[in-house]
Amino acid sequence: MYRIVSKAGDHLPFSLTSEHSYFIGYTDLVTENSGKHIPGEMNGLWFPPLRVIRGFHIERKGIRLKPEVFTTFPDKRILEFDKFYLELSMLIDGTMIISTVPRNGGTLAVNLVMETAVLPVWMSSVNPDHIIHAENKHVVIEVPRYDRRFLVLASPPSLIKLENNIIRIKINGRTSVIVTGNWKPDSITKNLQMEISRSSKLAYERLSFSMLRSGSSALDSGFYWAKANLSWLVLDIPGIGRGITAGHPEFPWFFGVDTFYAVNGLLISGMHDVVKGTLSILIDHAMKEKGRVPHEIVTNGFIYNKGNIEETAMLPESLLRYYRWSGDLDFLRNNAGAVTSSMDYLLDNGLKGPAIMEDTLAGSGIDIDSMCYFSEGLLAASDILRILSVNGATVNTDQYRRYEKESYRIRNLVVDNMWMEDIQSFGDRIIDNEVQHNSFWTSILPFVTGIARPWQYAKFVNSSDGGLPLIEKEEGLAIDRNGSIMLLGNGLMAIAARNYGDVPRELEYFRKVLDSLGKFSPGSFPEISNRKDGCYLQAWSAAILLENLVNGMMGVNTAGQELSFLPERTIGTLGSRILLENLAFRGSRYDLVIDINRSGDISHKIVALS
Repeated sequence: MYRIVSKAGDHLPFSLTSEHSYFIGYTDLVTENSGKHIPGEMNGLWFPPLRVIRGFHIERKGIRLKPEVFTTFPDKRILEFDKFYLELSMLIDGTMIISTVPRNGGTLAVNLVMETAVLPVWMSSVNPDHIIHAENKHVVIEVPRYDRRFLVLASPPSLIKLENNIIRIKINGRTSVIVTGNWKPDSITKNLQMEISRSSKLAYERLSFSMLRSGSSALDSGFYWAKANLSWLVLDIPGIGRGITAGHPEFPWFFGVDTFYAVNGLLISGMHDVVKGTLSILIDHAMKEKGRVPHEIVTNGFIYNKGNIEETAMLPESLLRYYRWSGDLDFLRNNAGAVTSSMDYLLDNGLKGPAIMEDTLAGSGIDIDSMCYFSEGLLAASDILRILSVNGATVNTDQYRRYEKESYRIRNLVVDNMWMEDIQSFGDRIIDNEVQHNSFWTSILPFVTGIARPWQYAKFVNSSDGGLPLIEKEEGLAIDRNGSIMLLGNGLMAIAARNYGDVPRELEYFRKVLDSLGKFSPGSFPEISNRKDGCYLQAWSAAILLENLVNGMMGVNTAGQELSFLPERTIGTLGSRILLENLAFRGSRYDLVIDINRSGDISHKIVALS
């Protein structure tokens, strides 16, 4: 479960990350153009907001060597060659270590060849001009306008040659090549193995929460790697904050909607601090825009999109979920102003505008995701104000009653006006009072949020030529008419099915998400399951799997002061005994135990850990 072995020659992308840096490469070490935001240049070793190294490989007598096996661990990657292997790891401070280890303690005569290519992150205006020179058996890369210096060196010291932008390091035996932004290399090389071990220990400790043991290796492994995926995507950027980023290679920065879809998975994984940090980043920017939550915050601080409608609508529900899991009343109290500002912003400005779909007509009407999430957000805002009132805060009761009233008005508008009986589906956009169905996956959101009526769900899923078949393909829900299948859509369809007691379909769509593990990158859940042009590693895809199982099939409920859960009958299809160990809830730890006997009867209990 803690490692995935792949053929290196499959040329699959992979990520190796710390909270201060990340490397995007390929399993065979062949550097390939990657990404679209900076066309072909999203790969390499990044110390955000700068890329320093584009790629590296191993040569012997001028011939590039090919690895045979690529193994993914939560904390490192190992590439096996004929006479040695490479171990790639990251230290806590972001330093990348490339260790060459001869087999059977032998000697080597190879070169590690590294291509430098300093590049600023997307939407940067600061000049990245840099100085690169070799001195005292290490290479210095200076980027004056960013006030950053990087070192490339080897331990033990090895011969390093610099030719234009190419660094060649001679490897004779066990050697660690170090790329670091730490200007005191002696502090790294002196205790290198200890620092590697310390970083590894921290990585495994972060994944020790919510350990699933079901007897199904596929399920347990998928659950574990989903948590790992989320941990890989955490970044801590000075001047911005620490939080979850969206995905690799295309979206290695902070987003509004991506965060909100990832919140439940992060909380389940015990990453409450990451949720708090990311919400703080979004709220900080929202309060500068009268409550409007930003869509996209690049790691240089640039806000590309000040926010789509549904992102502002989703803030209160995400903040409420964080409070319910963590019990952090101070954070809730301190951000009550953001909650009311976000809801008042939408009440004052209306719901017309761009939402999650980015088609050519986006923004020309009101999208159904904006409506559904605003209805949900208003109720969450009302709940937050009630919680604060119970805990001694002075709250305007007219305000939360107004939110409730408006929530139900929008809910009824969706249920009554957005339903298209002729095609037995909800429309996905309304323009000039005309309801449209553009075959967007968002038409399922009234079912996901539970505001649709049961008879509407029945017609939707049982229609032969309308309803679900309009957007369903073999691998799941299509995003739009282009036919791409997004794991998020499949996971949300599982939630919709659960809301209306559709057990077989819930399980079917959950398995579609689970089966996508490693589709395009070892140990990673991709953005899109049937095409390679999306992110091979996506936060919301990993998070929705965790949510489907824990909040869904296991029925974990965090709405009260005490943790509770009521497993669905679907859980019996996953094993006869299911354990979720070391679940973090309100500062305590719990084991959740589910037993299913031969008759299918389910018993369950919660064990508080000391």
